[in-house]
Amino acid sequence: MATGTKWVLLAITAFALLVPQGGSAETADDLFRDGKFLEAAQAYRIQLRHTPNDIAARLGLVRTLLRLDGVHWQEAIQEAATAVRLAPKDADAHGLYALALWRGGRVEEARAETERSLQCDPKNYYGLVAQGKLYLWDNEDEKATEVLQKAIELYPQRDTAYAYWLMALPGENYDQALLQKYLKAYLNLHPMGHPHNEIVHWLVHTRMKETQTAKPTMDWIGVSKDRVKAAEDGSGPPITYTVPVEWQDGLMVLPVKINGQSFKLLFDTGASNVIALTRSAIVRLGLRSEGQTVARGVRGEEETNVYRAHSVQLGPQELQDYDIASVGDNSVPEDGIFGGANLKHCVVTISFQENTCTIVEGKNATAPPPLAGDIITSVPFHLFQGYIFLPVLLGDRTRVEWAMLDTGAAPLGILSLLTARELARKENVDSYREVDLPLPLGVGSKNGTFRALLFAFSIDLTLAHPQGSPFLMELNPILGASIMEDLSQDFDFQLSALVGMPFLAHARRVTIDYPHQILTLELANQ
Repeated sequence: MATGTKWVLLAITAFALLVPQGGSAETADDLFRDGKFLEAAQAYRIQLRHTPNDIAARLGLVRTLLRLDGVHWQEAIQEAATAVRLAPKDADAHGLYALALWRGGRVEEARAETERSLQCDPKNYYGLVAQGKLYLWDNEDEKATEVLQKAIELYPQRDTAYAYWLMALPGENYDQALLQKYLKAYLNLHPMGHPHNEIVHWLVHTRMKETQTAKPTMDWIGVSKDRVKAAEDGSGPPITYTVPVEWQDGLMVLPVKINGQSFKLLFDTGASNVIALTRSAIVRLGLRSEGQTVARGVRGEEETNVYRAHSVQLGPQELQDYDIASVGDNSVPEDGIFGGANLKHCVVTISFQENTCTIVEGKNATAPPPLAGDIITSVPFHLFQGYIFLPVLLGDRTRVEWAMLDTGAAPLGILSLLTARELARKENVDSYREVDLPLPLGVGSKNGTFRALLFAFSIDLTLAHPQGSPFLMELNPILGASIMEDLSQDFDFQLSALVGMPFLAHARRVTIDYPHQILTLELANQ
């Protein structure tokens, strides 16, 4: 979620509104209303054992399971599929099935169920919420806010549409009065469970100054306005520049100037459009805090200050009046993080041979022609909230799953613990084992361990829907990690894997074409 003045919340109002209502719970519906979701789910299951054709109870179980964290979405998919089979014309059944499928990362199936829900009833609440989430996935935020606002106005006493409407709201040019109205209504409903706990927690722990700050802008240094305009409208060639890069422990570091001072920032596609500096770098700049937000990483979350830099420069490209977060000095290598989505209007080419990063911006920006003799693999990716999701096939599984590309991650690949367990069950029990490992260094304040599944064999990862040569890589070493379940929970979307910079480093050159959402790998013809 982006930070900004739209999230201004008076502390007294927020905490007063968040006090949960009491009351005894007897039925499954009562337990749900009281936020006792585990108990409610069990009550619905008991009810269904006696009356298996009770659609209301089965749908109650589905919506309860979707409020729980972990892997309860799997049971939600199964129960919703049963509900649709029992009541094929029930709009709620199709809408809840769509939401469960979405949570499981099965986007196109969710899209089909959304259409069926709204065919049954164009004003169905769950169908509208699912449609709003799909618009978010399609990066059509304006349509998402419209659909979710429709759901809110039709059903003001239901909480889920409010949560996703807040996520869809743009960073600027929004209706401040409507935001305050919906925030008050949302918190008055005392929302609980997933995704509300995370959103309410974020709202309460975020404090920004109430004065309206300048909107970030972009400028070019040493490039004429006519040249920039021609690149933007396509009447002239795109603007191309190349910067040298360094490598630290296999991760790429960019030379970035902030307020005229030079810093080395990790190029991190796993950080969306965030720019974050270590606290020692913040001190060096002498920046003053503009407020607070919550940052999440491999070690959970941490409250962090937000600062405003008047200039962030990469090559000739300059971001002006840009928000910068702070992270611990030991959280990241070098001076901080440069989120990959800050270049989401660009085509970014990394040369592992020449140690350079070439950035092309403009309407006609394209990937460079391949090097002579190289084998080319291009795969479409999905840009979701500034993060790159790759369609992949894992092992001998035939369903397309999703892997996040995180150039700020040192491992070759990580599987979700759920996916790792499913793959391991097919192997000899002596070829894998589960252990608790210390949490790695990174953003977040949590100490302790995470659950990991270690493999004594490799796992094949194949890029789905390739253009050009097929691409299959044996992930070895590879592990499953409960950290991935936390990541999927944050996205409200199941990610089966994560691949780091070493995954790309098998190529001679890699191009991330953000505008066309295509990843191209050039491999030596060996």
